[in-house]
Amino acid sequence: MKQHKSKILKTEVLKSKIYEALAKYQDPYLAVDLITANCIKELIINNSQVILNLQYNFLLGKYSLELSKKLRVVLEPIVTSLAKEVGIKLSLEINCYSKILTHAYKENVEKIPNIKNIIAIGSGKGGVGKSTVSVNLALALKAQGARVGILDADLYGPSLPHMLGCPDQATIVNNKLQPHHVYGLYCISIGHLLEPESPVVWRGPMVSGGLLQLLHDTIWPELDYLIVDLPPGTGDIQLTLAQKIPVSGAVIVTTPQVVALLDAQKALVMLQKLQIPILGVVENMSFFVCANCNHKHDIFGTDGGGNMANKYDVRLLGNIPLDLSIRRQADLGMTTVLAFPDRNISKIYHNMATSMAAQLSKLSVDLKLDRSQIVIES
Repeated sequence: MKQHKSKILKTEVLKSKIYEALAKYQDPYLAVDLITANCIKELIINNSQVILNLQYNFLLGKYSLELSKKLRVVLEPIVTSLAKEVGIKLSLEINCYSKILTHAYKENVEKIPNIKNIIAIGSGKGGVGKSTVSVNLALALKAQGARVGILDADLYGPSLPHMLGCPDQATIVNNKLQPHHVYGLYCISIGHLLEPESPVVWRGPMVSGGLLQLLHDTIWPELDYLIVDLPPGTGDIQLTLAQKIPVSGAVIVTTPQVVALLDAQKALVMLQKLQIPILGVVENMSFFVCANCNHKHDIFGTDGGGNMANKYDVRLLGNIPLDLSIRRQADLGMTTVLAFPDRNISKIYHNMATSMAAQLSKLSVDLKLDRSQIVIES
């Protein structure tokens, strides 16, 4: 009887030590510990095995294996030490599960059928590479296993048809638009309804109506994420987005210099006032590395995006260097993540996409709409 109580006591001690270690492990994407993030699905301890099941609400991709290895380094010494005290052998099994939930959005806004989460990518200022970032983030999410669409909301200057290499006119089926399916993404743009040289000469109300029509009159398949590439500024499109579209969160793209930051901050504050959560800031064109001397040049200044993120208490999702290949591939209609999947620049986009999805996963969940299935990461 005493031996049985001793084993129960050791089990409770082991559980306590494991939870204590997990409370100290800071997840690099969630930016909080695993207990606070509510990632512990189950902890099972029996006479021969310790099983830790983790539940993440975004796709882990390659991070799943890295996470398991890091946690094994942390937990295995604890398990081995207490097993020796009792005189038994315990193996450690770590399982990482993930599913994408439907996250809450503003009340009195109609849900778009088949779309779980809408993420807006804004900038406040043109010329900072927002569309390039939008496309590469969308493709990175797709590469991780998510079902992704992208909507070009820049009606005056649509660029996604060219950047994704799908300039053909959209097909209309029963008065609905069939989105282009290219590189695994579902894409629609005003550019798919006009000739390439045709300008859009519309006043504000027509622009807002055009955006809503593109969104509601497109035959979207089941999507985990719809990325909306916003136009520059803080005008009609942004107001329509906030008031009539179920946006789960937004990302702000800027470059480091003060002139870009002035407008980026206005875009961020506007979205906050409209009650759209800011998932993070992306600093584009952060630096340039000379191919001849390998010297790093801060052409547009330093730490602008990071300082902005700190000021507004949001996440800096990443810093993208000024890289000639990004411009070349966008011009060719074959973006960086697709053309060079193993290069460091693509890894930056993948890390930012994972961080963005992780920040979204921390927001409140609409349980009424969640019908997703748990998927084990292999």
